[in-house]
Amino acid sequence: MIPYYNDESKNLFIGQYVQTEEIVNAAYSIFLFVKSIILLFRCSEMYKTVLTFDSLRWLKNFMFLGGLVILMWICAILLNRDKAIHPELYIYYPLRLSTTILLYWICYQGFYSYSLMSERIKLREAIAFEEKSKIAVEQNGLSEDTKFEKIKNHIEKNKRYLDPYYSLEKLSSETEMSVSTLSHLINQESGYNFSDYINYMRVKKVKKYLSKPDYSSYTIVAIGLECGFNSKSVFYAAFRKFTSVTPSAFKKHHLSQMS
Repeated sequence: MIPYYNDESKNLFIGQYVQTEEIVNAAYSIFLFVKSIILLFRCSEMYKTVLTFDSLRWLKNFMFLGGLVILMWICAILLNRDKAIHPELYIYYPLRLSTTILLYWICYQGFYSYSLMSERIKLREAIAFEEKSKIAVEQNGLSEDTKFEKIKNHIEKNKRYLDPYYSLEKLSSETEMSVSTLSHLINQESGYNFSDYINYMRVKKVKKYLSKPDYSSYTIVAIGLECGFNSKSVFYAAFRKFTSVTPSAFKKHHLSQMS
C-alpha cells in the first residue's frame, strides 16, 4: 500500500508515477496483442495440426473482444490524464466489468473447444478404423465417364469435401479444368451450385454416421465438423436444407427404428 501524504507535491509525484506505470503496461499489452494477431492471421503454418480439428474462429473472436477491452483501457487512461492525484475510478468500472466477462467467456470457450477437439480426435480414429476394415473396390480407367462423373469421382475418392475450406479454385487446380467449366458442369448435372453440392456430400456423410448406433455416443456437432463443415450454424442450416429435418430429429428417428 502507498501511504497518503499531506504534501501535495509528493501526492502529485505518486499519482504521476502510477499513471506512467499504467501507460507503460498498456503500451506493452498493445505490443503483445499486435504480435498475437500477426501470429494468428499470418503464421497459420505453425498450427496446421490444430486447424485439422479446430477452425480457431473462437480465438479470432477473442482477439476482437480483447481489442475492445484494450480500447476501453486506453479511453480510461486518456479520460484520467489530468487527474493524477484524484483519478475518477468510475471511469474504470466498464473496463473491469468487460474484463471479467471476457475472462469467463474465454474459460468457457477453451473448455468447449478442448472437449470438442478431443471428441473429434476419437471420432476420426473410429471412422478411419471403419474405413480400413472395408474392402475398397475401386475402378480405374474412367475414359468413358463423363466429365462430371470424373469430377464427382475425384471429390469422393479423395474425400475433398472433408476440407472445410474447399473451393472451386482448388478443384480447378486439381482437375486442370477452368473454374467456369467446373461451375457449369456441377450446376447442370447435379442441380446445385458448387457450395451446395459439396455440402450435399457432407450431409450425406453425416447421415451415414447419425444412422449408426456405433456413433451414437459422439455429439452431433463433432460429427458435422468431422464431415467437413466449418461451423455448427452452417452444418445445421445445410442439413435442414437437404433433409428438411434437424440432425437431432434425423438421428432420433433412425436410431429408434433400429431399437
